[in-house]
Amino acid sequence: MEIKNFKRIAFQVNLLGALYTISPTLLMKYRYLIHKGSLPNLKNPKTFDEKLIWLNSYWRHPLKTLCGDKYMMRAYVEKHGLGHILTPLLGVYQNAEEINFENLPQRFVLKCSHGCGYNIICTDRKNFDIEGSKRKLKKWLSEDFSRLYGEMRYSGMKPKIISEVF
Repeated sequence: MEIKNFKRIAFQVNLLGALYTISPTLLMKYRYLIHKGSLPNLKNPKTFDEKLIWLNSYWRHPLKTLCGDKYMMRAYVEKHGLGHILTPLLGVYQNAEEINFENLPQRFVLKCSHGCGYNIICTDRKNFDIEGSKRKLKKWLSEDFSRLYGEMRYSGMKPKIISEVF
C-alpha cells in the first residue's frame, strides 16, 4: 500500500473515531453526507435511510443489542420456542486460531457476531483460503463496529466467531 493511501485511510479512521466520541449521531450524519451529498432530516425523517438513522440515534431498547449480536440472538430465538428456524451452529470461537478447519464440513459459513458484513462463505473446503480467512477474522474481531458506523447497539457486544452450516 502506498504511504499516501495509508495516511488517507488512517486520517479517515481517526476522523470517524473523533466524530463518534463527540456524538454517534454526528458520525451517522457525516456518513450520510458523504454517501448522499446532503444532511439527513432527522426532525422529520422521510426516506428509509433517514428513518434508520433516527432509530439508531434516538430509539433505545435492550433487544437492539441482544438481537444484533448474531450469537446472543440465537438464545433469544430458542427461548421463544423458535430454535427450529435457526441455521445449525457448528462452533463458537473467541479467535480464529481456535477453529479446527479439518472438523468443519465441506461447506460452511463463518461470521463475527458483533457487526454487519463480517461473513466468510466456504462452498468448497479443499479450495478454501484458511490463512486469508484467519487474517480477515482477526482484523474483524479487533474492530469496534459501533465506532466505525455510529451504531450504538454494537458497543455492548463481545466479539466472537460463529460457524454455521452453509
